[in-house]
Amino acid sequence: MAVANGASTIAAGDVTDERTYVDGVYGNWTPVATGSGANPTANSSTGRYVKNGKQRSGWGRIVGFTYGGAGTIRLSLPDTPKTTSGYTRLGIMQIHSSVSGTLAMFQLELNGTVAQPIRQTHGMAEDGDSLVAFKFLTGSDMSTFITSGTVTIEYSFDYEAA
Repeated sequence: MAVANGASTIAAGDVTDERTYVDGVYGNWTPVATGSGANPTANSSTGRYVKNGKQRSGWGRIVGFTYGGAGTIRLSLPDTPKTTSGYTRLGIMQIHSSVSGTLAMFQLELNGTVAQPIRQTHGMAEDGDSLVAFKFLTGSDMSTFITSGTVTIEYSFDYEAA
């Protein structure tokens, strides 16, 4: 604030806002698992993320996850992504069974406005490199990785919001 010597009033033009804008705001959210074919269920879910401009980085945890259908599994994101088409890797997901001790990890791919775990199908490598074909993880695939117990899904993500 600039105040002239002996001034009895302060004009709006004499006031300068020198506050520093702080970004990187934390947010809480409730992750949701959905699916095609049959809807999954969960006992509880929690998530936390950081908003840094349009960038979103964070994690979600879904405890007591069950899935009875054969269709694909979808995981919610806290905000709509800027890009909702194409193939964009968002992060990773792990599935853990407390009874069998089974742990499986998958990459997450953006599919519309949701994250979907992908698994390699061990197809033919492309262009001589180690890339293999992939497909979205389904309820049918779940029986391969998780056979019993309380199932927990944890996933992390990093993307640009709309």
